Amino acid sequence: MAYQPFEFPEWNGVENIDNWKYRRRRALKIHEASQSPLLRLRGPDGEPLYRMNDSGSIRRTRQASSTTIRRVKERDGYRCVWCGSADNLEVDHIVRYADGGSNTPDNLRTLCHGCHGSRGGRP
Repeated sequence: MAYQPFEFPEWNGVENIDNWKYRRRRALKIHEASQSPLLRLRGPDGEPLYRMNDSGSIRRTRQASSTTIRRVKERDGYRCVWCGSADNLEVDHIVRYADGGSNTPDNLRTLCHGCHGSRGGRP
């Protein structure tokens, strides 16, 4: 995906200036998100792994179900598997979703927010 030049929405002098500033910020966010390499990732079936919603946020196309998340946390004793903390728990993909990791319990583990954040970034 080549970089696309971006033009801000013009202010017509009549519209409320705060509304125009909001539209301008939103348009820029959507433009920046559209350049993300995550939107180019495809699964083995050729389907996109991530999508951009109307507000410009990038989301996974297939989320782990709340039941699966609860079962993983139960299996791990509601504790971070790295440091043992019981605060700010999140469910982490062992093989990253972006690298083709599944949402099945055998590819998920419970980490606290700190450990999850220290794990590494996206592509």
